[in-house]
Amino acid sequence: MGSLNPGMEMTSISLSNMGPFCRAFVVERLNGEVQKAMKEPSVRERFVALAVDVAELMTPEAFAAYVKVQSERYSRLTSNWGSLNR
Repeated sequence: MGSLNPGMEMTSISLSNMGPFCRAFVVERLNGEVQKAMKEPSVRERFVALAVDVAELMTPEAFAAYVKVQSERYSRLTSNWGSLNR
């Protein structure tokens, strides 16, 4: 995309949201199992076959911080959409 439109960036985020009442040990266990699966060569090969770039694996806390930054970033962008139609 960036080669067709310089400065353009396209991002997709997949996440599992357990909600605020989920116990920490459940989140940690799920994160550990996902990380273990993502380290399997067959899983990584499947993502490569689908042309998906896999981001670095993160702790639940690091991912929450990442989502917060991205949410703030895109909320600034989308708040200006109305002015694009003028």
